[in-house]
Amino acid sequence: MDGNILKIRKYSIVLKNMNNGLYVFYNESSTGKTCLKNLLDKCKEFGEPVSAYTYLDYMYKLSPSMKCKPTDSLVMFDRYDMYAKEFPDEVRNLAEHTIVLVDSKGSSFLPVSYRVCILDMLDPEHFQIVGE
Repeated sequence: MDGNILKIRKYSIVLKNMNNGLYVFYNESSTGKTCLKNLLDKCKEFGEPVSAYTYLDYMYKLSPSMKCKPTDSLVMFDRYDMYAKEFPDEVRNLAEHTIVLVDSKGSSFLPVSYRVCILDMLDPEHFQIVGE
């Protein structure tokens, strides 16, 4: 998906320098990660092949495989540090088949090697994510 635009209705997510694999956001506050997660949830409701998994899903005893599919174009794990050691095989499998974004506060156990990515929220409906 290097340089591709994931266009969903009026929304857009530009992915640069990214292919299937695991990407971790820089540990910065107020960059738009929660807005991106909310946008992915909204797009999923429209039937688009994107998904997000959160600590709340974990608390409700949902596994990532119940929400995220290897056929999704983009998957995001929000606050991964809160449940990091619970689903290494599922995260590893997803990273082999799609782009997986991880928001983690502090150091966390990651089941595969990863790259860092930078999120730029142009506005709440348009994002750019660049893999480093």
